Amino acid sequence: MRTITSETTLADLAVTQAGASRVFYKHGLDFCCHGNISLKETCDRKGIDFENMIEEIRAEERWADDTFDRWDEKPLEDLLDHILDHFHGTHRQDLPRMIEMAEKVETIHGNKPDCPHGLTDRLREFAAELERHMQKEEQILFPMIRDGRGALAIMPIHVMEQEHEGVGEMLLSVRKLAHDFIAPEGACATWRALYSGLADFEEELMQHIHLAWRTTCCSPGRYAHEPTESSVVLDTGIHLQNSGGFARRFAVGFRTVGFPSAILDRPCRCCARQPRATHSE
Repeated sequence: MRTITSETTLADLAVTQAGASRVFYKHGLDFCCHGNISLKETCDRKGIDFENMIEEIRAEERWADDTFDRWDEKPLEDLLDHILDHFHGTHRQDLPRMIEMAEKVETIHGNKPDCPHGLTDRLREFAAELERHMQKEEQILFPMIRDGRGALAIMPIHVMEQEHEGVGEMLLSVRKLAHDFIAPEGACATWRALYSGLADFEEELMQHIHLAWRTTCCSPGRYAHEPTESSVVLDTGIHLQNSGGFARRFAVGFRTVGFPSAILDRPCRCCARQPRATHSE
């Protein structure tokens, strides 16, 4: 097991330590949208003993499957394939099933005080929004990364960031409507299966968002080339090849044409690195 220090982030642990994400999920720790926060700081905020948390992660790793994928050690192509084949496919199978069960529960148990009123409609909205998001990954962002054009993907990445935040808010609203996925005493099998399935879906989607961030924010030099002296390097993992000064003008142009500085200056959500642009010709 790799050494865990007070500076180790949730995102790093989720991708390098078998079972860490399961421990985080159990404690309600957001390792996808807030993965740049250190485990120590997160424990302090939540009132969790830091050393006990480390022991939980170590215990989980000892029982974890030996096939745990450490995505920081794998080619970017493999990660993209995994997101598309596993997560996109799983979401498209799971959400229609959850919607069908939610509709059944609301129809049959609508007069009960713990009935998750509004859950079916919210899941339909969620499914439509998530489908649009996945199509953008499939048709725009991931092809650009595969083709070595990740340097040109700053705007698609920004769109993805905004959509991930929206997905996170929708997840919270689903959890609230479903009473934290705790079925009432005496709930029917469909009701219990619905909440169990939603809990699994939430965990899968958090993994999806986290790994999608790894493809765009934490992979310096992996889109087209390793940084060289004739490159413009944005420390969010985006590298622009400097050909005849074009890349330098291109990068600076993001600011001169009004591209939001909040995007260019933001720290990475996964590794918390502060962006820094260096220019040379």
